[in-house]
Amino acid sequence: MPECLGLGNGIGLQKRVVQVWFQNARAKEKKARLYLQQVTGVEPDMPPAPHGCRWCNMQYPENFAIQEHIFQASHLENVKTAIEQGLYDPESPGVSLTQQAEALQNGGMMQHGHLTPP
Repeated sequence: MPECLGLGNGIGLQKRVVQVWFQNARAKEKKARLYLQQVTGVEPDMPPAPHGCRWCNMQYPENFAIQEHIFQASHLENVKTAIEQGLYDPESPGVSLTQQAEALQNGGMMQHGHLTPP
């Protein structure tokens, strides 16, 4: 993946470290989806694709390959700046799905795809 090499060079990590991070992120997301499915008995919906980038103030055209944008140096710099300024605190992969499942186990309910607290 040339994107992993470019991203790794930009943040000072080896390509393999970046690849493993993405692999682990996918595994965490899958584990969280399976957990939520076990709790609810239904497969969770995939989140909708974003329509634009809030950090670069751009709207994605229809059928846009988002990967083309998110690995651009200008986008990565904008995200880095947002994190440094405290404007963005990225969530760990799968956290929101796991939180939904745990809330359901504690008596919350799902209505219209949204969690209602107990």
